[in-house]
Amino acid sequence: MKKFMPCAICGERHDELPTEYETLGPVYYEQMSEKEQETKSEMHDTWCVLNWTVHIIS
Repeated sequence: MKKFMPCAICGERHDELPTEYETLGPVYYEQMSEKEQETKSEMHDTWCVLNWTVHIIS
């Protein structure tokens, strides 16, 4: 069976499909320039602020 992408938690490749997914933040954060990320955002483990709007990261 095909091994999938490395696990974000343990780093190993597993045979089964992942049951949990992880993201660093909303796609809007990734689309911001580095300067905007530094001046218009604040990232934390479970929440972030983008352009003065709070987003919950689950």
